[in-house]
Amino acid sequence: MSQVVLILEPEAIVGLMLETELRHAGYTVIGPVATADDALAAGRDRWIDCALLSAQETGMETAALVEKLSVPAWIICDDVEQAEHARKLALGCIIKPYEMETVVQALHIAREISTSQLAHPVRIPSGLELFWHPERSSRTNSDDSIRIPSRLLRGVLGGEYS
Repeated sequence: MSQVVLILEPEAIVGLMLETELRHAGYTVIGPVATADDALAAGRDRWIDCALLSAQETGMETAALVEKLSVPAWIICDDVEQAEHARKLALGCIIKPYEMETVVQALHIAREISTSQLAHPVRIPSGLELFWHPERSSRTNSDDSIRIPSRLLRGVLGGEYS
């Protein structure tokens, strides 16, 4: 079964190019959608393995969207500072302009994290900033821990997603 990826990209041409390339690489794609509301609606009744989210107007909007989607997410942004508010929620960020290989590598890392198969240290390609860290994700009460989405935990622990 292929990995299901939600794309939020307000620039239509960029979104279509990303969709086409990911489908060609074997991914099942939801979207691209242009707004946060569209992303929430698109993911409401479907299983999503990972989301690629273009940074919203404010970092706080991006962080809120990642939290509402409750799926592993990469933020696509111009610089790391745009994704700073989502640092504890997102897997990391993909810096524009990016190569398609960087996006595919990010999705590969997301899959390895969600299946607990990520080797550490991780070789991170240029243009990718990884926020996730294995020690941080295990400290659930720490201020610097990343919240693991309940949707992801249900999938890993064998529960049904409703």
